[in-house]
Amino acid sequence: MHAGGKGDLSALGVKTSDAVIYVAPGGAVAAVAFLTIASQCTAAPLDLTVMQADAEDAIEQFEAKHIILFDKAPADGIRAAAEAVKAAGKIMYIHTAKAGDDALPGLFELIPDPTMPQTSDLIPLETGEDDVVLLLRTSGTTSKPKGVPLRQSAIVRNGLLLSGTIEISKEDVCLNAMPLFHIGGLSASVLATLASGGSVTCLDSFSAEKFNAALAAEPQPTWYSAVPTIHMAVVNYLKDEKIAPNHSLRFIRSGAAALTPADGEALSACYGNIPIHGN
Repeated sequence: MHAGGKGDLSALGVKTSDAVIYVAPGGAVAAVAFLTIASQCTAAPLDLTVMQADAEDAIEQFEAKHIILFDKAPADGIRAAAEAVKAAGKIMYIHTAKAGDDALPGLFELIPDPTMPQTSDLIPLETGEDDVVLLLRTSGTTSKPKGVPLRQSAIVRNGLLLSGTIEISKEDVCLNAMPLFHIGGLSASVLATLASGGSVTCLDSFSAEKFNAALAAEPQPTWYSAVPTIHMAVVNYLKDEKIAPNHSLRFIRSGAAALTPADGEALSACYGNIPIHGN
């Protein structure tokens, strides 16, 4: 990471041991945000729809004092939580990130909180294999949400394993439709693609219509990974609209939940009987 560059977290007063909570819009920006932050400290992505109480709980749980809010990702709950924590006298900096235009997908510029002490002595940050680079929260459906710390070595190994298992090549293009504040999209789409040397294109949000259009757009995806609900939403859309998909898919990966045999057959048939890989 270039010292003083537009993605340099040391310019925000961040240290490698810090957890940085961030909320990014969907699409390429979320992928680049994860890679930028996780390469320098602990990335803690949150859903932009999170409520204030849950956001305050995450700030306390992660002992975070830095939050990055993207200009194209309205996140009222998290902003309110950060401002409440700050007003209570705790150290809290609310930084912003200005996303680039459509000609520069994924790129952004970090803008420090104006109340942050200024420093000219910038030392580039870099995480290592034993560092926790990702903090995710459990759903909290059965108890209070918990933080799940993941080390760099673990997520890199997972990406390499998945890439090798489903035989992704550097010529492959992945279409990501999964949210990038969960491990599914981050690991199966982003990290597995990086491990293969391939490319990834990202939807900013999911709809069956947008997904089908993206399959035909350049660069044409050759595979994707998603949950059964996404698979079947697209299959049912194509069936209902009587649309024959224009695609270059050579396989599909299904994860997180079991895909029934009947749904698996329907999914494969929809795209010309291509292979469906499970978890």
